Amino acid sequence: GLARGAADTHVRDTSTTCLGARPTGPIELVVPAAPGMRGEVDRIVLETLAARGTAGGGARCSVVGSGSRRAAFGAADVAIAACGTINLELAAAGVPQVAVYSTSWLTGFVIRRLLRPVLRHASLPNILAGRTLLTELLFEDCTPCRIAEEADFLLARPSLARAEAAQIRQLVLPSLRAVGDGGEPQLASRAAARALLRHLPEAQTCTL
Repeated sequence: GLARGAADTHVRDTSTTCLGARPTGPIELVVPAAPGMRGEVDRIVLETLAARGTAGGGARCSVVGSGSRRAAFGAADVAIAACGTINLELAAAGVPQVAVYSTSWLTGFVIRRLLRPVLRHASLPNILAGRTLLTELLFEDCTPCRIAEEADFLLARPSLARAEAAQIRQLVLPSLRAVGDGGEPQLASRAAARALLRHLPEAQTCTL
């Protein structure tokens, strides 16, 4: 599965990079589109596969609506997901994943200058744990070749991949439980905001 972040403003950059990755053997790509993004994602998928000559080349690809997201998670052997709340959702579902982020050189430079001194990781499961739980491919490391290598590694070791995903799930689930008020699961976006506030001293006066 190739999962898109709902609030990702770099749809084309990350999508074209991910779609260019070709893990070994026959594969089926499932791309869950965020609400309101189905038409745009359909267009990007068609254009990218045609440009890279992957259409009809043994890789099947389908775009599904947000209502089919959970079914896609359940069927996925591996997810390639843009950094965002989607990483928490996949972790909570126990899906092995590779976190990726592709952007322009200038945006990457700004992110490194402003955030890297404070945040050592980009994916929310890693931020919440304060250590590397899942692989991150960022900026110049986010290439089709590297993505394919990481996906192949997980696909070739399904038992290990599922065991590691289950461990990540156990570490992430407490962060998704509501603090007070009945203990119902909180939104991934709220868990993400809380995690970031803990790492930004100047924002400690904010409440969520």
